[in-house]
Amino acid sequence: LAPTVDRAHFLTKISHSGVAAHVSCTMRLSLLVALLGVGITEGTAEHMSGSTYRCDVQGGERGVCILGPGNYTDSTCDGKCGTPFAGCVSDWDCSLAGVCDVSTKACKCDPWASGSDCSYLNFQPVDPLALGYLDESESSWGGNAVLGSDNKWHLYMAEIGCASAGEKRCGLGGWQSHSQVAHAVSDTPAGPYKRDRLILPPEHHNPTLKVSPVDGSWNIYSISKGSGPIVVSSSLDEGATWTSGTPGIVVSKEQNPGPYLFKNGSMTMWYRDQANLPEPTCSDESIGVQFCSTRNSTCSGGHNPVFTHTAEDPSVFQDVRGNWHMLVNAFPGQCNPKLQQGGHAWSRDGVVWSEPRTGAYNGSILLINGSTMTCNRRERPQMVLDPKTGTPLFMTSGVTGCTPVIPPYKGGSDCFTLAQLLVTA
Repeated sequence: LAPTVDRAHFLTKISHSGVAAHVSCTMRLSLLVALLGVGITEGTAEHMSGSTYRCDVQGGERGVCILGPGNYTDSTCDGKCGTPFAGCVSDWDCSLAGVCDVSTKACKCDPWASGSDCSYLNFQPVDPLALGYLDESESSWGGNAVLGSDNKWHLYMAEIGCASAGEKRCGLGGWQSHSQVAHAVSDTPAGPYKRDRLILPPEHHNPTLKVSPVDGSWNIYSISKGSGPIVVSSSLDEGATWTSGTPGIVVSKEQNPGPYLFKNGSMTMWYRDQANLPEPTCSDESIGVQFCSTRNSTCSGGHNPVFTHTAEDPSVFQDVRGNWHMLVNAFPGQCNPKLQQGGHAWSRDGVVWSEPRTGAYNGSILLINGSTMTCNRRERPQMVLDPKTGTPLFMTSGVTGCTPVIPPYKGGSDCFTLAQLLVTA
């Protein structure tokens, strides 16, 4: 196991242990790759002899270096990635997350967005004593939350159980057979969330909770097997009771649901698919879309892909000006390294989308004392809006391969659900 840091003394010790922990974690990961023959999806690709790298075309002004046919020999790309912002002529150039001043060609970003073109997420530092959902016994891999009438935040997340009784925090490896949906509660949006109970038994993965604007029902969309279908279980009493979760009502044969529920009762379902994407690409995973007459009816029609960059795990929301935004994992599958895998696409109508800005969020998580926790993978992004203002409040995600290690997280393939606040003013 990786070196651990006592949570109660974390704020005073992390700055001294972070670098050493990162180095030893990298060495251990390389040894595990050699001894166990695991794949290169955990950020190990840059250690492979003969690898070449390229700048991702959607990396923007900050730049993203990715493994693939290119002119560079390591994941720095010699610092050559990054395209200077040329200025704006409309709000589209500000990623619809800000307003363009045409007289100066400068964007004024909404508080939750950053960068010259407002395409990057603007996070607050994380309190390591909160961290979202970090349970003593169960690993987890993302979910999202809603504020109940009890004024508490209710998180529904993918919890990955262990194969044997008595084991604890068995990590991401069992997601295809031991993933279930659990409920946890917190007084604050960032956590810490405390486990309440199991909601949906194995196999349920990739849960997304949506509240119906029609009847106020809480609806959990998840995949009932590793490759789908997408099913829904619903509650009319804020999670006290749920419709059948074995497996639930099938709404789509696809996987990795990204639903949006409309005031007229209909639903649009974005999802993970595969497509013949233009080269260069590191994966054929793509985002598709379907249309559904109600929140629990069968979805149909639509198209795939909605943009040409590879991606999975769509999370779609509207901002206060009515613009659409989609968060994705922009480097799925065999794409490496994954540190900059966060993607952000935007749309005026939810139909025509931009390509996603890659590196819109990343695995380097700033902590409140100024030091950083670095995670090899940060996936399953889901944006939670402030129920009073409608503005982005926090993002949840599943993280793994994080250093330094904060107990009860065990490091390595163990995983937990991070909740990180965005800047709101």
